[in-house]
Amino acid sequence: MTQERESLEKNIEFQNLILKDEEKKVTRVVSESSEKIEEIHFQHYWCKVVVIRKV
Repeated sequence: MTQERESLEKNIEFQNLILKDEEKKVTRVVSESSEKIEEIHFQHYWCKVVVIRKV
């Protein structure tokens, strides 16, 4: 499990680097809940990453 987690974290780091230019496309702000929800869909990966941060 630790190995999986490490590789997943590295993978996400790597994908974050790739996605910096795409951020506008994958970010939407939900004002009712005062939360910023980022839904990132990777074309060439199996995963979908959803990041929820307080604004």
